[in-house]
Amino acid sequence: MNVSSPLPAPRETHQSFKKIYEDNYQWLKSWLYRNCTSSVALEDLAQDTFLKLFISNKAHLIREPKAYLTTVARGLAIDQTRHEIIERKYLEYLQESLDGEVQYSPEQIMSCVQLLNSISVAISGLPERQRVSLLLYYLEGINQADIAKRFNVSIRTIQHDLVKAMVHCHVWIQQHL
Repeated sequence: MNVSSPLPAPRETHQSFKKIYEDNYQWLKSWLYRNCTSSVALEDLAQDTFLKLFISNKAHLIREPKAYLTTVARGLAIDQTRHEIIERKYLEYLQESLDGEVQYSPEQIMSCVQLLNSISVAISGLPERQRVSLLLYYLEGINQADIAKRFNVSIRTIQHDLVKAMVHCHVWIQQHL
């Protein structure tokens, strides 16, 4: 009895990737050029997009390469922008709040920026009400009653949302760090 393997032959996957890369690399760069502000980011995003496809070993499954590539590139651009915003805001915070009292090494700053970026990614995976409630409560200092009024729900619901959000973030960080 001849049983076929559910996994494609490595050669098939490699050939599919090579074809997608050759047929779409210049197109993706053009698309990124129209949608990005930095030419350095453009090259990085194009390479990272194809790297993500290559690592997935699923090039043979892609039926609409341009749609797939733009979706991946857009996600990578959002992640990169989020990281840059977090880094900039953290550096601004350090500059404003410390006034030269404490000196942090570049490694310490980078470690904090990476942690903040990880927290941001974890928070972005939350349902909207949980995410917004968490940010309003912990970052803006808004009390639970006011958050409940904003969403037209009970204070108890907001308390549950905050607990679920914190558990989600804790589990995410444990799994990804």
